[in-house]
Amino acid sequence: MSLPLVLFLEYFRIGLLAFGGGLATIPFLLELSAKYPSWFSYSQIADMLAISEGTPGPIGINMSTYCGYRVLGIPGSLIATFSLVLPSFIVLYVLSKYMRFMENGVVKSALRGLKVAVVVLMLIAFYNIFSMSFYHAGATSLIGFSNAGGGSVIEIREVILFALCYVLSGMFKKVNPVVFVLSCGAITCLLF
Repeated sequence: MSLPLVLFLEYFRIGLLAFGGGLATIPFLLELSAKYPSWFSYSQIADMLAISEGTPGPIGINMSTYCGYRVLGIPGSLIATFSLVLPSFIVLYVLSKYMRFMENGVVKSALRGLKVAVVVLMLIAFYNIFSMSFYHAGATSLIGFSNAGGGSVIEIREVILFALCYVLSGMFKKVNPVVFVLSCGAITCLLF
């Protein structure tokens, strides 16, 4: 199978199954990094997430565009973005034509089940983001907690930066979130 077709099919599947927005795509991206290691690595997903969060637009679209670009350049970014959005377009088109089915008991039950699936996908995304941000497998550090094997570390500096940003964002609620994103980026560049 050709690489553009594989890219299209993988991102179409993600767009079809990742209910709950861009963060719900993270488990699928982790699966892709294991399935196609030449596309991107586990640690690059954390970088993609940080860049996607910090740039305008939906997270899932930004990440698919970046991933597609890494695989096939500009054509890959177009393929991945289009194939991620296509299932949503199809579903919304079909729903708009058949809205009378929304009162159907089977449809209502299916939507309740989707709500549960979205919560589960969001919890998985939270765990994955937490582990990508604070837990560094195979790292060696003088600062941090390592397990008995000594191969994984929770970086104290990153936990302190997270706590500081969390507290400051609670204290200064009227400050634009972009200020916090840029500040954390600057602090990380200067201190780490």
